[in-house]
Amino acid sequence: MKDWNIIVTIYQEGFRRALRALQDIGSAARSPYHNVLVMKVDDPMAVLKAVERLTEERPALYDAIARVAPAMINRSRATSHILKSAVMCETIVLSRHARFIESP
Repeated sequence: MKDWNIIVTIYQEGFRRALRALQDIGSAARSPYHNVLVMKVDDPMAVLKAVERLTEERPALYDAIARVAPAMINRSRATSHILKSAVMCETIVLSRHARFIESP
């Protein structure tokens, strides 16, 4: 998908579950990065509320969807940079979380 306007990061075992659920909201597709989806929707800000509703209806999505971020800039120049940044941020968050869990 070239013309996306939402970035979604996914927890390790939640990819298929998240992809199916997000396709109920708008066009969702894999990105070239591990556990990152992109979406194309008419109103990127409305997706946040729609995802909140979906997780209330299907609590298992809390273990599938990590972050949902509307992309509000010109993607043609920044596509690779934005996706790499999302992956790096998610990696940092997950590694800090893992260290916290492992601490005695």
